[in-house]
Amino acid sequence: MPGRPAKSDPVYALIVEPQPRRAALLVSAVEAEGLDPAVAANDDDARGIVAARGRPAVCILELTVANVDGFRLLADLRAQDPPVPGIVVSAFSELRASAWSRRARFHIAAVLSSNLDASVVRHAILTALGRGGVARPPLPPDPREADARRLRLEAAGIFGAPTPSQAVQALMQHVATTYGVDTAFCAIHTGREELAVAHAGVADALRHATGTPREFGLVQLFVNAVAGEALCVRDALDHPVFGDHPLVAEGSVRGFAGFPLETADGAVLGALCLLHGAPLDLTVAHVNQLHALARRVSGELEIARQALHPPDERARFALGHLGKLVEHLEQPVALFTASGELRLANPALARLLGRPAEELVQLNLASVADTLAGLTEDIAFIQQFRKRPPEPAVYHEEVQFAGEPPRTWRWSSKPVSLPEGVGALDTWLDITAERELARAALTDSLTGLPNRRGGESACRRELARASRNRTPVSFLVVDIDHFKRVNDELGHAAGDGVIRGVGELLLRSLRTSDHAARWGGEEFLAILPDTNTAGARVIAERFRLAVEQASLHPALQVTVSIGAAQWDPGERAETAIGRADTALYAAKHAGRNQVC
Repeated sequence: MPGRPAKSDPVYALIVEPQPRRAALLVSAVEAEGLDPAVAANDDDARGIVAARGRPAVCILELTVANVDGFRLLADLRAQDPPVPGIVVSAFSELRASAWSRRARFHIAAVLSSNLDASVVRHAILTALGRGGVARPPLPPDPREADARRLRLEAAGIFGAPTPSQAVQALMQHVATTYGVDTAFCAIHTGREELAVAHAGVADALRHATGTPREFGLVQLFVNAVAGEALCVRDALDHPVFGDHPLVAEGSVRGFAGFPLETADGAVLGALCLLHGAPLDLTVAHVNQLHALARRVSGELEIARQALHPPDERARFALGHLGKLVEHLEQPVALFTASGELRLANPALARLLGRPAEELVQLNLASVADTLAGLTEDIAFIQQFRKRPPEPAVYHEEVQFAGEPPRTWRWSSKPVSLPEGVGALDTWLDITAERELARAALTDSLTGLPNRRGGESACRRELARASRNRTPVSFLVVDIDHFKRVNDELGHAAGDGVIRGVGELLLRSLRTSDHAARWGGEEFLAILPDTNTAGARVIAERFRLAVEQASLHPALQVTVSIGAAQWDPGERAETAIGRADTALYAAKHAGRNQVC
């Protein structure tokens, strides 16, 4: 790949991302900027795409995920002629800072956190392509967040927990044996120091005199990282960030990986770590398995914490009293025993499941999972839900359930000590309002149509599709004639009614593949895929006539003026819409109630 001359395919973006959900977000952002996305799950796939298609316009990649050596791939792409600009994504603040400091060496245009926002990705793409935007250094972690995390975990008694049962030690032995690594250990970070909890296979070079692993610094990385993200470095030798680490420099460690230990509310306790004296090859399947093992370790830590503060026997088993406490909560709560029996539930859970409250006593984990499976298409969530208990683990996920309207819930589960073994306490939080607020930001409250921001998003999608397929797109800019007179003479309520009516007629006049948006005030925008100027004027005339013939207010006849323009390949949406706006004013000057 180094030095390969550019071919005739300069408009694609190379995305190196093994996680399907994040890859989908990146694909959407790339398409919105008129580029064709090419997705690779690993280094070999990425090099194969470049060999087949030539130099990409931009590369977006993770630095430290399974089978991706981000810096090495960036070095290869920099050797292209001209160098390929890179957009680096990482969950780890230290790695983002290192990438930013080396941006000239690796031709890095932007550095982003892995909790991605589509608008941030689009801004980074514009920066990388030289179309505008300014590269900004990544923000350092806020020290107040680390202090808040430490205080929260200290209050929960996490740092005072004794070494967990032999189960965690057995898990470490399982990790070391299954993945063939020299050392597997788990540790928590107090905010001041790294405390090893359990370890297996510690090589002499990695061992303190006490027998515990020498501190590598992996756990600290997770304290300042985006929750839920793994770190995988196949080979740290000559790595620009980790190559100078003492354990790497002395040859004790070459490959390593870490997986966060988290509480049920997502706070990071520490990490499950793998260290190896040779390159460490982990697949995406291995990463998923190790995430599951990290949840198991978190569960054991929670059980150990509970054992630190045993309540008296009367309070421990007074489930009836606990039931009364949760009975009036709006938040669904469920307590499952080690055998999967539903020991405790509140009416809010019955409402969530759509079952009569009196039926809850007949349910168990399997039947609850069956009921939930009828409410969501998220198969991965249902499979994860069914796994608990018997093995203690900590979980937190978001899931959408069917209904009118559909609702989004945040589910969390943590292990609890019960007389017959380790059970699971589940809580649910309805976050539909949060998600609706995000959607509302793209919707006009008066007409129900997309607002200007939503219309701009539709423009980007359609122009990206038209660029790939080499198909036409046209725009209509619509303005209600003499609208100021409507407001002045009949009042704003009448004006709102006219705007709503015109919006409804516009939507009915368009095809299912078209888009309509309230562009501002009394102005609307229509986006017409696969349509040239002549076709756009036909649709515009149909809509103009529908408004003229409609009775939108008993005291006046409402009409509209419309400008049409076709998008020219390669230009931005604003340019084509500007020509449609110019045509609109030509229609106004020509007497209104017409199409130009």
